[in-house]
Amino acid sequence: MRKTMISIVILMSVFIIGCSNTNDKIGKSIKCVEILDNRFSNFQISYNDYMKEIIDIFSSRYFTEADHIKRNHGHAPDMNKEIYTECYKLADKDVIRYDCEIQISKVYDLKDDTKVVFTKTKLVYKDKKLGIDYITKKYYLINEDNSWKIIGRDGKVYSEYANKFKKTSKTLFETFNNKPIEYIQTVNPFSE
Repeated sequence: MRKTMISIVILMSVFIIGCSNTNDKIGKSIKCVEILDNRFSNFQISYNDYMKEIIDIFSSRYFTEADHIKRNHGHAPDMNKEIYTECYKLADKDVIRYDCEIQISKVYDLKDDTKVVFTKTKLVYKDKKLGIDYITKKYYLINEDNSWKIIGRDGKVYSEYANKFKKTSKTLFETFNNKPIEYIQTVNPFSE
């Protein structure tokens, strides 16, 4: 009986450590994506270096190189590798267009072996006329080839100009399963 109890305790410990390890790896992947995306948006990383780093974090079944460009440069519909590379060459690597603080949530189980992680970002533009943007994202991940990969992302944004909101509602991700989202780490993508 005692051996059975010890075996059960050991198995539960291994399971808990395994889950914790998985969630730590997922959290590190989301942190990496947020840092890379902000650097890519600011022309602070070369196109090839960005793609080399980001490609293994996302499922190739859902994301192509063109999708990564659109995620970060949606305001520039003609952006492609050649244009980005030229902009990167011309960009002043010491100029960051905004101050940024990103909060990353703990990992949540959704359903059907899908996990989600939330991020909450505050962008304060150096050009004060642009105001402040608040962005929340919800990343969806699945286990693909023994590695957790991002298969989708939802985002919500609201902007503040001189204490007036650009959009009338603040429809940010604030809860999951009717409980407040728990943010467990804070990142500045330009000082990591």
